Amino acid sequence: MLRKPLLLALDALGLEAWQMHDGTLIRVAGFAPGEASALQTWLAGRAQRASCRIVVNLADEAYEVEDLPHVRGADRKALVARRTAAWFAHPAFARASSLGPAPDGRKGLERILFAGLERADELRPWLDAVHASGTRITHLIPAANLIPAVLAAAPGSPGASAGPQLVAGFGRAGLRITLVAEGRVHFSRLVGRCTLADAAQSPAWLQEIERTRDYLLAQHRLPGDASVPVRVLEAAESVHLPSESDAGAAGGVSSTPSFLPSVIHAVPAPEGDMQPAQPALDKLLMRALLRAPADLGWQPATMRSGQLPLGPRTLALAGMAACAVLGGGVWYVEHEAVAAEAAARAARQQLAVEAVPPAPPPPAPEIAEAPVTATALAPTEPSPPDPAPPPPCRGTGR
Repeated sequence: MLRKPLLLALDALGLEAWQMHDGTLIRVAGFAPGEASALQTWLAGRAQRASCRIVVNLADEAYEVEDLPHVRGADRKALVARRTAAWFAHPAFARASSLGPAPDGRKGLERILFAGLERADELRPWLDAVHASGTRITHLIPAANLIPAVLAAAPGSPGASAGPQLVAGFGRAGLRITLVAEGRVHFSRLVGRCTLADAAQSPAWLQEIERTRDYLLAQHRLPGDASVPVRVLEAAESVHLPSESDAGAAGGVSSTPSFLPSVIHAVPAPEGDMQPAQPALDKLLMRALLRAPADLGWQPATMRSGQLPLGPRTLALAGMAACAVLGGGVWYVEHEAVAAEAAARAARQQLAVEAVPPAPPPPAPEIAEAPVTATALAPTEPSPPDPAPPPPCRGTGR
């Protein structure tokens, strides 16, 4: 008998439904892009409409770092909500987490990591279908947030609590490269059109890892004086590695990748599986989703009524109103923050595989600003735009 809960994996190629049976993952259904209504019908027709957990593996992600005044309580909550709404057009699909004090020694500042979706067009129809079917969503987690758990469970790996390391894995939607440090995700990107089949014929996947490393170095998110290890969740014989004679032309990574083939044997394909060639990373994400806490992703409690969350303008207005009511709270200088956002968006567009126009920031409501005095907190300096990266990943042997 199939066990609860139902596991749903959503990516640019559609949605797949999985369940556990006697300790084995079974793929029970699959839906192509645009078949959200078919998903709704399938869910509504199930004998038992149990709860479900969803992992979202989309490329429209962004990771922004900002140093904010270190405040507490309602002041901090309002400030973080305001900056989240400024970075992302859909704050309901974004998270903010503290990285501790500003690393450059500036007093009274806290480094905050903002992570979320820049676009929700691919996600919303599927969520609407799940809600309309009466199925309850208990977990809604980005794929990157499950990578530390995948790394920690891999035999032979140093775990996710070690220093900065780049983790690369191939799923059906492409190559995901994630920066993991001290048990948390600091950055992640999904390189579409760079599947395991492509990597088996061309070393271009190594160039994508190097491009990611160069971007993080330019953003000062990696130490420039230390080699960052690269962990590949595959067997070495599954990918194309350049020989010593053409390693320079292939643009290999600065650090020699270490392969973790043992993770593949942890998810064998059962007999009669509908897709026996399913990439190992997709199944690893499913197993991690089964054990993941609900607070690891976006809050599904705001969506249980069947209605999607409020828009960015409403959330921004609420945050601004809270700041106004609090009176003597912290006031952030808006034009400096907008400049930082523009520089970061330009860098992300250069790194992306396909150029996606960034969503415009929500219009700020008119509100009386407190006069800036000599003791006002200084805004964070914007980061300069990064140099243009090399062309995106394409398998040269196809």
